[in-house]
Amino acid sequence: MIVFIGRRDEIAGFALCGVRVYDVEDAIGAAKVLRECVSHAKMIIISGEYADALSQDIEEIEKMKNAPIIVPIPGRYRDVGRDRIKDVIRRAIGIEIER
Repeated sequence: MIVFIGRRDEIAGFALCGVRVYDVEDAIGAAKVLRECVSHAKMIIISGEYADALSQDIEEIEKMKNAPIIVPIPGRYRDVGRDRIKDVIRRAIGIEIER
């Protein structure tokens, strides 16, 4: 299962693609949903704003055996999450992506 954790204005496109979406208002809500999704999701897409706030939690999850792939996406209003996306790609395919 693929899930997306983000704000209401970010979830519509993911829902249309069949992704299970979680509308959260703040990092505390995102942390709760993240912990709930770890056991059953194969991929967790998370708003970059929340990924930055939960970076320590995400690092701990990524160390777990059979952990889901966690992919942050840059937010609509802020350019956050790009470094984590580059890191996920580098780890997955072994190539550093430069801009």
